[in-house]
Amino acid sequence: MEYQKSSHPLQQISTGEILSIHAYTFTGSTSGATIYLQANLHGPEILGTAILGKLITRLEQANDIPGKVIIVPCANPIGVNAVGYNALVGRWNLHNGTNWNRIFTNHLAWKNLEEQKNYYQSKLTQSNLSIEKKLGATLKLLSWEATHVIDIHTAGSQSVPHLFTFEDSSQIFSYLGSKVHLILTKEYASGAFDESHVLPFIDTLPKDIIPKVCTWEVHNHSEIDNSVVLERFQQLWNCLSYIWGNEKKLEMHEPSMFLANNATHLVAPVAGYYSWQKQIGTNIKIDEVYATVYQPWHNQTLSIKAEREFILLGKYGIDAIAEGEQIGWIVYL
Repeated sequence: MEYQKSSHPLQQISTGEILSIHAYTFTGSTSGATIYLQANLHGPEILGTAILGKLITRLEQANDIPGKVIIVPCANPIGVNAVGYNALVGRWNLHNGTNWNRIFTNHLAWKNLEEQKNYYQSKLTQSNLSIEKKLGATLKLLSWEATHVIDIHTAGSQSVPHLFTFEDSSQIFSYLGSKVHLILTKEYASGAFDESHVLPFIDTLPKDIIPKVCTWEVHNHSEIDNSVVLERFQQLWNCLSYIWGNEKKLEMHEPSMFLANNATHLVAPVAGYYSWQKQIGTNIKIDEVYATVYQPWHNQTLSIKAEREFILLGKYGIDAIAEGEQIGWIVYL
């Protein structure tokens, strides 16, 4: 298939170069879903870009598809170019600390998709527009007509594949193969990209018209593992095939479902050098030891026990840690 490639200037940096967002649009010969996919909204989360590169190649080789597929392999060139001490650090805008996935409008109410489109078009004409608002408006205009949205992310130094979605979209995205689905609700709103396609319409449009969305956490930060890329690409292709109506040939994975409100960061109860005693995906019961901590100023090692039962979804990459800092991602049971 042929595609249309478009470039959308985002930011001119101090030396004059312009950072742009590139979109690839494949349009089939028959009607169908409009599927929008993006990756790398957070700078360190690069695996999704490699997955979407494979999707572009696969669609180039396809004869036809129903509907339309819009692909943005790198949704945030600012974040991916933020590097410090041999590490990608662009989860936040380094100038002001803003999380790049907390910049989207979800508190307004629109009666239709056109109202949303007009809102973001007007944003881009305003003076004194922050880079966060410009990025948010640009991505929303690229995805405004989507019936299905997949925003690809990664999590931690080790993580269980999981995703965020709304309850009525969970079956569709079960074909992505994630073991855990964290179910979003109206009350959970955080300003994330996926929510911004649903919450402004949740009280104004029928459920079958509201876009089906998910944030898919596919692997670990700052890493491209070719075997994982191939596995996740096949899972993504399975999901697209389901949306296109080919579900009879596919096996759906039944995920464990939890309210997103029950997912949270695990923080260090004491300072020291952490050594994990449990693997990701483990169900950790009350009073079970999940880590030991060496404290060099006392030359002693402590055992850290769970105060509540939880599943360890991910481990973060810093093991010499201060009290109260984040060390993992969990969901309480």
